[in-house]
Amino acid sequence: MKYNTISSTLRDLILRNNIYDTNVFSHSSRLFDGVRTITGKLDLQYSRFNMNRQVEGNCLFDLFKSITILDLSFVQFDSVSNDIDNYISHLLKCKTQPNKVRHGEQIISLYLRQLNLDYLPEWFNNERFPNLKELDLSFNNINLIDIQTFTTLTSISLAYNPIEFEKITFRKNHIYESINLRSTTQNRILNLQNQLESLFKLATNIDYSENNGIISNNITKFSIDIDFSNEISLNLSKTNIYSFDIQDISKLDDLNRLDISFNYLIELNLQKQTKLTYLDCSNQFIKTLLLNKDYSNLIELKCSNNSLKILENFSFLNHKNLKLIDLSFNSIGSLENLFSNLNSQYLHTINLKSNLIKQITTNLFHKKLISLYYVDLSSNKINLIQKYSFQSPNLQILDLTNNPLKYIEMKFLFTSSLHLFYIINNTQELIDRCAHSTSNDNLLLTYITWFEQNGTYMKNTQVEKSQQIRFDKCLRRYISRSKVKWIKINNIYHVKHLSFYVTTAAITIGIILGVIYLYRTNKMAFFTNLQRYRPLDGHSLVENTDDISHHEHEDDEIIMNLNEVPFNKNIQS
Repeated sequence: MKYNTISSTLRDLILRNNIYDTNVFSHSSRLFDGVRTITGKLDLQYSRFNMNRQVEGNCLFDLFKSITILDLSFVQFDSVSNDIDNYISHLLKCKTQPNKVRHGEQIISLYLRQLNLDYLPEWFNNERFPNLKELDLSFNNINLIDIQTFTTLTSISLAYNPIEFEKITFRKNHIYESINLRSTTQNRILNLQNQLESLFKLATNIDYSENNGIISNNITKFSIDIDFSNEISLNLSKTNIYSFDIQDISKLDDLNRLDISFNYLIELNLQKQTKLTYLDCSNQFIKTLLLNKDYSNLIELKCSNNSLKILENFSFLNHKNLKLIDLSFNSIGSLENLFSNLNSQYLHTINLKSNLIKQITTNLFHKKLISLYYVDLSSNKINLIQKYSFQSPNLQILDLTNNPLKYIEMKFLFTSSLHLFYIINNTQELIDRCAHSTSNDNLLLTYITWFEQNGTYMKNTQVEKSQQIRFDKCLRRYISRSKVKWIKINNIYHVKHLSFYVTTAAITIGIILGVIYLYRTNKMAFFTNLQRYRPLDGHSLVENTDDISHHEHEDDEIIMNLNEVPFNKNIQS
């Protein structure tokens, strides 16, 4: 009986970055004898096919009759000629079987990115792929295409092809789930508002980003004729937009995802978009961002590299689902009002790098933020951190570098979970601070205590030997000093306990000294009963001394002389 070395049935098979002979997928090849059935995905990305031999044999689907997802993206063909059509036909165009079955009809998703395709062959149609739902032709050279024959197609990507919108023939009276036309129009006169009207007649998930026309665009009002039943997603990043106001477009009130980054907006009003879950408005000139104040489904907020000082209505929102906040490189001066109602148990990342924040108040990053693990407050103006500021129980990364950290209260940070803790940019700065610090530098005390426990997690810890020696020397000096001065006089709780310990020790020492004095002056009878004696010369008694061990073999006796006091009454004292 023959046993296969590979499971005969697989769901997915990934064979990226391999070199294949042109006939490797024919029945004459024994390479895949151990694999009889693949029911899911066959991934051949970045593979290389040697097409110099005579092409013969079967197509991929004849060998793998049950695959539903095929990825041939970034595949290269080694051949004297450059007949891409012929090579693709060899892999995908299966012959009709005697029972009129054509293998490949089961395919649902097909990825053909960056294959140098100029067009789709005539045989590539709905009859050959009647169940095709997703087709990705990104990064090719297509400038004309007809996809109206594909009756089940719901998602099409022509990103990074030199094709105009008018050169695409879509299916009439058909709503697609997704259309991706990223970077298909460059340096042309482009009326973006008209394009959006046409696209919203076709799909609810639209990516029209990186289409830079030579004129500026103002998106204020355009008509939408269809009713949306699915989630609405819109990507208009890098489309030369100077104004964007969709408050009068009622059908966009249900907008779920919006990426409008890398444009030229000064104000962004999204007060009616109550279902918004993802917003990227980064890299612009935004001074005012208006979000809905009554309810928010927001999960990710990215609005870095703008001119924001505050976020209107943000502190009033109930952010139960928020996972990420990136407001870095803005002009935010205070966090107290910004995060007053921030209670999301899913929030894991807060990036506030390069703002104008001056202080961190008590319980700003509180215990209810149970998923928070990354906080970046670097390059601000922070000079005050109050106690209990960082109490998130699972905080793992905290960056406070490039801040004038001066007034740091004790217990400002819960360090048990912290793995990476940055307070100064480099080792030399840390050495300088350590050398000139005083015993009440709570930041350095906290850092050194943490570093002893978790310093091995720190990246870039490889420093010059001379620096390391100075750093270690400073740490030893500082640690030895901090052991005595860690109990601070200005902390009443510590003073009370220090007084109790000192008083208890003094009383104990006094009792011991008193007992010793009484014993030496009065020869207390209690201790006399504990003494042992041995015979010395028959006439006198002495207390047993260290040499008693030499006489342990003798029976101990008490010798009483009847001629001495108190037995002889005639002897006068």
